[in-house]
Amino acid sequence: MRSSGSSSGYQQRIGTDKWIEYTFTKRECARFVASKKQPNRCACGQSLFYHKVESAVVDDSYVWLPSRDTRASATDSYGTIDFVGGGPHPNKAHFIRLGFDTRPDAIIQLLTRQWSLELPKLVISVHGGKANFELPTRLKRSLCDGLLRAAKTTGAWILTSGTNCGVTRHVGDALVTERSPRLLSRGSSSSAAGRNRTAGGKGGKASAGRSSRPGGYYHHHHHLQQQQQQQRRVVSIGIAPWGVVENRAALVGPDKDATYLSIDQPRPRFAALNNRHSCFLLADNGTVGKLLNPFGL
Repeated sequence: MRSSGSSSGYQQRIGTDKWIEYTFTKRECARFVASKKQPNRCACGQSLFYHKVESAVVDDSYVWLPSRDTRASATDSYGTIDFVGGGPHPNKAHFIRLGFDTRPDAIIQLLTRQWSLELPKLVISVHGGKANFELPTRLKRSLCDGLLRAAKTTGAWILTSGTNCGVTRHVGDALVTERSPRLLSRGSSSSAAGRNRTAGGKGGKASAGRSSRPGGYYHHHHHLQQQQQQQRRVVSIGIAPWGVVENRAALVGPDKDATYLSIDQPRPRFAALNNRHSCFLLADNGTVGKLLNPFGL
């Protein structure tokens, strides 16, 4: 892999798709290590039938490790996700399958140059387990309002596990409620403009951008700031383990415009992606159906 300094020029010469495949990798198990609980299944989570292995280990003391027992190759899964089912989803989401050991500078370049995100002034990381739970209505409203206010006023990125379960599901609910005021603000602005025109009276003209009241400019400027904050898009990045994503086969393909079905009841050991996120980094360490710490990226 190249350093970030030379990567930009190289990217311009070969094109975006080739740069992504040159820079980011996927991981596949290269050594079958029998699980102690299930001898016909590898420690990576896959059965022997699905393996294209270079070797097998029968030593009970051998510990399977992603860094040693997987093979890295160019990623073949990146593009955009178009969610279907599971509620409102006004925006498509970017996604990429990438190795768990990917360099941070390459990820930043992907986010800012390819996915056109502005560098944040603040990063809000939301951690939680996979188990679903309910929150009291008032507590959930406070959580949603506080999270969105912090993100929108500071231009923050919100990082979550990206899956539609546990605390991330509640974060997703906050992200969808954020869009309601933004949609309403356009109608409200039109209504306000109509009221201003009416207020001018017959032959009269409403003053745009000023107020006859003392401190009118300050109030108008403050109102514009509030509108800008309200319309600012909240950047939500889901960092999920590739091997636990339900229906991940739908995401396989270079520069894929994938259609992804959001389901409420995925298979055991798997989880569906939350459709309210704007980007997904799907960390791959060669395992399937096994939770890992994707924030190791």
